[in-house]
Amino acid sequence: MVTWNLSHDELRRQQRALLDAQATRLHRESPFYESLWGCPRPSLESLPLVTKKDLHNALAAGFLGTNVAVSHDKIVHIHASSGTSGRPTYFGLTEADYQGWLDVFARGFELAGVQAGQRVLHAFAMSRGYAGGVPMADALYRMGCLALPMGAEAGSARLVDAIDRLKPAVLYASPSMCRHLAQRHLDLTGRSAADSSVCLVLTGGEPGAGDPASKQALGLAWGAEVRELGGGTDVCPMMFVECAQKAGLHFIAGDQVSMELIDPDTGDPRPVAPGVRGEVVYSHLAREANPVMRMRHGDVIEVDPTDCPCGLSTLRMRFIGRSDDMIIVRGVKIFPSSLQEIVSEFQPTLTGGFQIRHHTSSRADEALTVICETSTVDDVELLRAFESRAREVLGVRVSCSLVPVGSLGADAEQKGQLIQRV
Repeated sequence: MVTWNLSHDELRRQQRALLDAQATRLHRESPFYESLWGCPRPSLESLPLVTKKDLHNALAAGFLGTNVAVSHDKIVHIHASSGTSGRPTYFGLTEADYQGWLDVFARGFELAGVQAGQRVLHAFAMSRGYAGGVPMADALYRMGCLALPMGAEAGSARLVDAIDRLKPAVLYASPSMCRHLAQRHLDLTGRSAADSSVCLVLTGGEPGAGDPASKQALGLAWGAEVRELGGGTDVCPMMFVECAQKAGLHFIAGDQVSMELIDPDTGDPRPVAPGVRGEVVYSHLAREANPVMRMRHGDVIEVDPTDCPCGLSTLRMRFIGRSDDMIIVRGVKIFPSSLQEIVSEFQPTLTGGFQIRHHTSSRADEALTVICETSTVDDVELLRAFESRAREVLGVRVSCSLVPVGSLGADAEQKGQLIQRV
């Protein structure tokens, strides 16, 4: 049994036996890992890294792929990734796997400020088997909350109607959806979202979701506390949670998942130590169906160097971006979160909605364009000021284009639309 609220070094010591047992089981039960590792099985430290593409390719073998690692009659849930980077990945869960998820989700919601008895409007995607849908609602029910599982698919008009008539205390949605709903609430009801029943906004799932200025703007728009959540769909959809101190995200899934850091470019190990930045690698400690072992997930984080005043001992971090979303312009590496921070400097004139267009042609004057939503689309001074600030911060030329509020939309696929490569 692993205690989740420990320092990273102590957590890894407790996880060691479970990781070794899991690797032994997977070598025996999973054709995917047996083929990948060969015989004899490598030591834990030398197990090769696995990518999402590897796991997706494993699905070609049939029902849930060659890494299912359990008899099919034990699978009681099937879920899917959002599929924003291509086709969705499907994976199964046994009853023990599912209950492990719910333990982590309920723990995370409680740390984020959700209380028993509250009504929670779920406005992330609820359809297409998305792993953050039904399981999150089940965790809220387990906590004694009344989940309102409307989902992003319901559309903004219906979500605003639910807020107006069902009076939820908590809104759970992406940053772009939260911004969009605040504007639609004003348009449809004639009242500010800050006058609604919502007193807590839980958000995440998009680049820049942790930007302090953006969260402050959301808080003002809703008159509410704003907390960030994060996770990995096919690993555990909620693993990192912001507490009341608002000083980074706590890793709360240490009893289910082990994490390492690597250099995003070389794959070499990096220490999980204060101030270190790296790409996260995940391993399931005991998951029975479709487990991952040393999987590159693409999230790049920076470990917080300070102790949290809330008293939790677990690792604390902030998301930098995704290695597969990183843009290279004239040799400079740029994460979308860096552009989000620049957009935030110009709020409220810029509403916060933005999209990146990465030109891969040789035309240097069109290397990178940022399309920003604003109510003042003819403001040439704003446009030039943004371009100047972006070049100052990033060190490369950035073109800016201004579009009316709402032009970029806000739905379940928003994070997949943030970057267009043309």
